[in-house]
Formats: sequence, C-alpha cells, structure tokens
Amino acid sequence: LKFFREQENNQIHVSSGDRAFPKTEQYDNKRFCTVYACLMKDNFEGASTADWTLSNSWQIGKPVQNAANSTFKSAPTEAFSGQKVLATAKISDKPEETGNLDGYYSDDVRFEQTPAKYSKSTGIDAQFYKDIRFKAKYCLNSKPDDKFRLVVITDANAAEGIPVDIETVVWENTTRTVMSGWNTMNIDLSKAATRNKKFRFRFEFETKSDNENESGLFLDDIQILGDLIKKDIGILKVETPKGFALSTTTPLKVTVKNYGKENITGGYKIKVTLNGVTTVQSFTNALNTGATQEHTITGLNLAPDPNLAISNEKHLIVEVELNSDADDDTANNTYV
Repeated sequence: LKFFREQENNQIHVSSGDRAFPKTEQYDNKRFCTVYACLMKDNFEGASTADWTLSNSWQIGKPVQNAANSTFKSAPTEAFSGQKVLATAKISDKPEETGNLDGYYSDDVRFEQTPAKYSKSTGIDAQFYKDIRFKAKYCLNSKPDDKFRLVVITDANAAEGIPVDIETVVWENTTRTVMSGWNTMNIDLSKAATRNKKFRFRFEFETKSDNENESGLFLDDIQILGDLIKKDIGILKVETPKGFALSTTTPLKVTVKNYGKENITGGYKIKVTLNGVTTVQSFTNALNTGATQEHTITGLNLAPDPNLAISNEKHLIVEVELNSDADDDTANNTYV
C-alpha cells in the first residue's frame, strides 16, 4: 500500500497492487511514502511487565506530576501518552508520590549492570520485512562522560548459521544532552534486523562515579516498524563449471528461492549475460514462499575464449526477475 501526492494538483492518491484510487491520470513527479507494519509496540500502560527484563537501574511508572516536589533537574512531568513510561529513574519514596518515578540515574555503573531488555520469548519476527526502524518518544538528560545506547540482539540459530547471539549497537549517546520535553527517536535497525527471524533489543547506560547525575532517559510509545516484503524472488545459488572450461555446451545450474511472504504465481525469468551477450529464459511455474527451484540453463558456450586477457575466463552475470509482480526486494536478484 502506497500513498502519493500529485505535485501538479496536490491530490492524494492511494495505490494497492495494480489498483490506484482515485482512478485518474498518473503524473511522472510523484512522491511516494511507505505504510509500515508494526512488529512490536509498548506504551507501558499494561499491568504486566513480563515482556521486559529490567535491572535495578530502570523502572516502569509515572513521571512525577509536581515538578516542585521532584529532584529532577529537567524531565517530563507526565507521559507522552497515557500515564506510564520506561525510565532510568527510581520509584519515588515520597508518600505523596507513591508509584511515581523520581531521582537521578545510577552512578558508577557499567553497561552490563544496567540493561533494560525487551525479552519476550518469541522475540520480534522480521523475516519478511526490510527497512526495520525503532521509533519512540524519549527525553534524555545526561552528563558529558555518561553513555546511553540501544543494542539489537540476534538470537542464535544453528540452522541459519548463527552459532551464538549477535549483539549490534545501533544507537549511542556519548555527549552531554539536555532536553526539556518529549522528542522523537527514529533509529534504522536494518543492518542488524532485516530478514531476522527472531531478534530482541535492550537499552543500557554507563556512568562515572559521581552523585550529580541528571534525570536520565525516559521512553514512551515504543514501536518496531518494518516494510513488508510480499513478493521477492532471488538467486540462492549458481553452479558454474570450474574455470568455465568443460566444453562449449556445458549447462549452468541456477537455483532460485522465493524469499517473500506470499507465493509467486506469475512465473519469473532468468537472464544470463556472458561478456555483454544476454540470454533470457522464462518460467511459468509457481513458487511457494520459502521454496527453491533449480534450473539448468543451456546453450551459453561457457568454454574459455583464448582472446580474453590473463584470466582466460568469461565474465558472467546471472539475474532473476518476476514476470508480472513487482519485486519488493531486489538486493538478492543478481549474481556476479
């Protein structure tokens, strides 16, 4: 589903598949935007915090409503939405503020001591998503030498060739930061999370030994968003004769895979280019999601050309593309 605005007449249109609404003439200068799927969200209003594993440095609760009674130097006096937030602050011990957040963040602590981990057992499934983004409302007040960061954790999966958990720092704040209200956090997780069947994340911070800390990090309305990959064919493997030197009629084996969430029903074509000369073969067979298909391409003359310099090998490019559907991720379409 895409929305776009016609610059000429400023009309808004919506397109879904091969249908556009309203049905009007299409202009060349469109501005497209993507409607993201929400893979995870939490506004911290529920009674259960089972999806989170929090160290003593984090709490879920209400920001202090009366700033005059708070020890915060600068912090939100209310949640961005609802009543509760996730924050590095402590639960207030003032009788009039029972259940509210108050106090500064912990001092003289290391990253490994201060995790706030989204630890839901099922994790976040982004197998069929790209352009993964972390969005939230946040307020951060920190000292110059203190560090706050966001880490993505890819769960170990031997079948996928991931023997141990992989941790990637995707955001880090290492400078003094002063905010007086809610701001938008928008972090690209694509390199760490795209196509990931199961990942989680955590916030953590590290501070120096000092009792003059600021109010720390407040988070609300957390979301993990992704762009759905509905249709996607790609090249899984290309088997070439060693040195292209078996014979002038040696076949080339190409294995394609449906990497998208939906079945491919309209067929696809494989293009093989040798030294600038392209051969195209079309296939009409369907390919279910996750399925693979091996094809043998013949008539390519894979023998070495004695006129080629030094390597005596031909330059080979193999491409695959859908016959009728748009491919939502072309990054896996070419073998060189």
